Amino acid sequence: MRLTKSQLRAEQIARLQAEQAEHDRKIEAAVKTAAYARCAAVEELYELFGIEPEQRSRSSKNGTIHVSTDKDEAKRAARLLESVTAMIGMDSPLRRHEQHTE
Repeated sequence: MRLTKSQLRAEQIARLQAEQAEHDRKIEAAVKTAAYARCAAVEELYELFGIEPEQRSRSSKNGTIHVSTDKDEAKRAARLLESVTAMIGMDSPLRRHEQHTE
C-alpha cells in the first residue's frame, strides 16, 4: 500500500523529532560533564588562591549566622580572575571590558 503525502510528511517529521531529541540528550549530557569539570577546576583555583565567598553576619534567635552576599558567585569569580591575571602579569579582561563600556 502506498503512503499519502501527508503520511510521508508525518513520518519525516517523526524522524526529525527523534533525531532532535537524541541530539538534545547528547547536548545535555555534554553540558553536565563539562559543568562538573569546570566547577571542579574553579573550586580548586578558589582553594589555591585562598578566595573565600563573601559573607556577612546576621543575628537571629539561634545566634549569629553567616550568609552569602554573592548568591551567583560573580564577585568571587571576579576576584579569582583578578588574582590569576595579576599572577601572570597581564591586565584583567574585566578591566578591559569595563574600559570599553565607559
